[in-house]
Amino acid sequence: MAMRMVHYLAKGHNGKLRMDVPEGKKDFVKELEINGFQKVNKPPIMIKNSDQLLKRNSELYSIAARIFG
Repeated sequence: MAMRMVHYLAKGHNGKLRMDVPEGKKDFVKELEINGFQKVNKPPIMIKNSDQLLKRNSELYSIAARIFG
């Protein structure tokens, strides 16, 4: 389902596209690589005014952003 959404949202876009994928989504990353994406960085998670991250439910797959210039 996640890849279907990527295809729908990126359809017709010829510019740069960035996907921020949370840790642990290895199958999704593999599908992205098959479809022409490449892994370029492993961004850190930054927090402030807390000593731990909130528990995640693993339902978030990625955040997409069109990159211009």
